[in-house]
Amino acid sequence: MLKGVIFDFNGTLFWDSDFHDNAWLSFAKKYNIKLTYNDIDKNIHGRSNKTILNYLFNKNLSIEELNKYIKYKESIYRKNCLKNKNKLHLAEGVKEFLNFLKQNKISMNIATASDKSNLDFYIEIFDLKKWFNTDLIVYDDGMIPSKPDPKMFKIAVNKINLFCRECMVIEDSLSGLEAAKKAGFGYICAVFNDRTKLTLKDTNNYDKTIASFDEIDRKLFI
Repeated sequence: MLKGVIFDFNGTLFWDSDFHDNAWLSFAKKYNIKLTYNDIDKNIHGRSNKTILNYLFNKNLSIEELNKYIKYKESIYRKNCLKNKNKLHLAEGVKEFLNFLKQNKISMNIATASDKSNLDFYIEIFDLKKWFNTDLIVYDDGMIPSKPDPKMFKIAVNKINLFCRECMVIEDSLSGLEAAKKAGFGYICAVFNDRTKLTLKDTNNYDKTIASFDEIDRKLFI
């Protein structure tokens, strides 16, 4: 029986990959960087801004440069979100699954590559305090190694006083699924949607694919 759930956020609880893709493509165009959707899937989704930007510019950027570029890219992203309010909602079945976990006292946390500015945006927009102790959420603070390193997941699990083998993790990115496998989670769900169906064929780092959170077997917890 599983005792907890760790969620990725972007592309998992919130299906916002298109918003991020468009923001990164706009960013790349401004700085004359060649960027393809294949690059985005393999080298951007699930990774920290620092890792992504060093990859895009092919060098180790200074803190000042990183802060400048991150601020610019995330401002584009949040504007994209707010312009498309019909898409600004949690994924199908998420609220029902979170309510189930809360009602059955199943511990849960989030491990996200988002930075603090985006995390604060999500906490307010989606009222995450209804389900999560938001002080425990693990995010990209510039110090934690980027996925596919498993450290972010391990920290998130430790904060709810469990072991990875006791928890389910839900992810959408190749780097995140690799990190989950390395961390040794008891059960790994991969989000299957129009974007990931083309990339999940490149990995077997999961136990089940889900197109909706309604598809998660509640009997794994009770």
